[in-house]
Amino acid sequence: AALSGVLSFDYSLASRTMFFDQNNRQWSQELLDIIGVPLEKMSQLTPSGIVLGTIQKDIARFTGLPENLQVVTGGHDHLCAAVAVGVFKQGQVLISTGTTENLTMALDAIPHIDFSQLKRSFSWGHHAIPERYYGMSGIYSGGYSLEWFLKLINEKYQYLKEMPQDIPKEISLFFPYLLGADYDGARGAFINLEGKMEKADLTKSLIISLGFEYKDLWDIMAQNLNIRVERVTNVGGGTQNDFWMKVKAAVLNEKILVPQDKEGSCKGAAILAGIASGLYKEPEDAYRKTFHLAKIYEPDPDLRESLLPWYRLYLELRDDIRHLNEKIKIIQTGRRK
Repeated sequence: AALSGVLSFDYSLASRTMFFDQNNRQWSQELLDIIGVPLEKMSQLTPSGIVLGTIQKDIARFTGLPENLQVVTGGHDHLCAAVAVGVFKQGQVLISTGTTENLTMALDAIPHIDFSQLKRSFSWGHHAIPERYYGMSGIYSGGYSLEWFLKLINEKYQYLKEMPQDIPKEISLFFPYLLGADYDGARGAFINLEGKMEKADLTKSLIISLGFEYKDLWDIMAQNLNIRVERVTNVGGGTQNDFWMKVKAAVLNEKILVPQDKEGSCKGAAILAGIASGLYKEPEDAYRKTFHLAKIYEPDPDLRESLLPWYRLYLELRDDIRHLNEKIKIIQTGRRK
């Protein structure tokens, strides 16, 4: 609105509000009535990547930008990053590793989900590419868990490059719920601690466990969305952690592409503008012309085989940890009264 003078809200961001009618691509009158917000107070809805108009003259003069500059609608940050790395057709997957480790699976159509069979929750909505959709979930405290632990052991990120890269014989399973999870009262935990374990063992155990948690999310989403994964791309600061990336590729049993570009969301928004202005013919054309590969992580079968028993145990203990957290919550609730 500040740039063009046109109030607008794109479908990908509207999908995150819980007030968007996904089928009809309009604000839900029923849900707005519940919270008492008149429909006329809501901004107009638009797809991502369309021209809203030209920049307002006073803004152009203030910034030095040309007065004929077109203003184009953007999108949700993760979905703009998906545009930048070519994740907009079913079978294409984006991993975004930051404070939260996000998982985005591109969809060709609105999904049909049997919620009675859904073991873990995830969201879905409109992609930043028109006529495309997404499924999205993630670990709330993915990168955050690693930052938290490095702070505890008084180490910097350089330590992750210097520590031995072998897999510990005994893994201390870590449940990364430092910022909560998909149920109320979730808290983090380490299981299978031994006195002979050193900080490198615990650091690697934490990273391996993040891979296990992610694998569980991954399988549930792929199964419920009927996804056959064809290409996986990982962006974000976590891609600089070689150990984490090798573990992730092995646990997911997927080849993972890492692009050279570090600012995926900004680049994706720029690509949307390029498509709208005619610089690119369509999203696939933009992807071919702008994507630059930095590295590929192939799944190591031996590493995968060594971690598989631990992953199975992780899944069993995850239910037990939830039961314990629910007991703790009862005590906490009682103390607050």
